[in-house]
Amino acid sequence: YSDLDGNTTAVTNAADLAAAKGILVVNSAGNSGNDPWKYLIAPADGDSVLAVGAVDQDGIITSFSSYGFDWASKIKPNIVGQGGNTALTSIYTDEIITGNGTSYSSPLIAGMMACLWQSRPFASNMELIQAIEESASQYSNPDYQYGYGIPDFYAAQLSLAVNEKPNLENSIRIHPNPVLNYTLVQWNRNAYNALELLDIQGRILLKQQLNDLDTHYNLVLESYKSGIYFIRLSNDNQVITKKIIKI
Repeated sequence: YSDLDGNTTAVTNAADLAAAKGILVVNSAGNSGNDPWKYLIAPADGDSVLAVGAVDQDGIITSFSSYGFDWASKIKPNIVGQGGNTALTSIYTDEIITGNGTSYSSPLIAGMMACLWQSRPFASNMELIQAIEESASQYSNPDYQYGYGIPDFYAAQLSLAVNEKPNLENSIRIHPNPVLNYTLVQWNRNAYNALELLDIQGRILLKQQLNDLDTHYNLVLESYKSGIYFIRLSNDNQVITKKIIKI
């Protein structure tokens, strides 16, 4: 019990290290609510980990969803998602089935967090978690079963839009990077009129004209050798360059 303080177990330290590097870590709270143990599992105790409990289709906490800790300085679980009678695809047939577990509510939330991040690519992992917590149904009155409650992803998206800080340093996002064959280049509301791909010697290998409404470009590097390249976005007022690695 005392090891689950957010700083002790190896897996929790690893999850927090990943979060410190900018990775969004989403983890099941666990299915011990009915057990004598009843509490959540590591690394859900990590202070930089989004721990997800389970509710049913009516928004009621499931009996198996693990509890947080009474002494924890941070509310756990952070939020809940549908983990009771969750719709699934069978691994044996093409049928839609249902299942129970925080192993279903957690990936459900993880997928939605990925979509949220795609829509607000300039937010940090911790800004995403904060926005989701603040959007949830029990944010003003959290507890150790629901956490902050059921999240409202639309409200979180609007909140992130209001607080978005489109600065020069973070105005280009390239993912994935390093790149195998394909990557997506995204930028904020600054209007750019040209995108260029340069090699390490500064030679322009590709130039794409853009219009004011463009906010992304699908870059194909399949025919290029492995190495270091640069993406350059420009308009009449500024030029921004980002490094990209082809593997």
